[in-house]
Amino acid sequence: MPLDFRKITTGQQLDTLISPRDIFTALPSKRQGFGYLRDVQGQVLDAWEKRRNERDLAVKMNTGTGKTIVGLLVLQSCLNEGAGPGLYVAPNTYLALQVQSQAEKLGIATVDDPESTKYLAGRAIAVVNIHKLMNGRFLLSPIAQREEAKVPVQGLIPGQHQSIREWGGQPQVRPPPRRY
Repeated sequence: MPLDFRKITTGQQLDTLISPRDIFTALPSKRQGFGYLRDVQGQVLDAWEKRRNERDLAVKMNTGTGKTIVGLLVLQSCLNEGAGPGLYVAPNTYLALQVQSQAEKLGIATVDDPESTKYLAGRAIAVVNIHKLMNGRFLLSPIAQREEAKVPVQGLIPGQHQSIREWGGQPQVRPPPRRY
């Protein structure tokens, strides 16, 4: 029986690693083609790691430079640190499916249901489209209803401009104006 060197890790449990670079290196189920991070991905992850405790960080990367992998690694890092659940919001359903496909190729657990116990327990990243976030008030309700409502949700919205365009064209319910 041949030895599969791809399954050999650094010896640490994946869920104990905090550094996104270490997480990437230790992923035991990476498919062929995911042997290393691109330089720009490594630079972005290093910069994020230095500022990881700041709120509302924005990361800007050009098209085709690997934003999806960076986002998944950042969210996995947050989950490993206990700062979850982790939510990845894609501009549309097609891109949400692409994110899930990339995560599967990397060996990162995702779900498409934000009410999933794996998501709520911080064991998987929920990948949804912008419509579910904007139109589905239920999305964060299970977390908000907890007694320990101080549990932060780590969220990632790539392509914010595209997300806003996608969502902006949807039918909206507007309450009638108040009359005094």
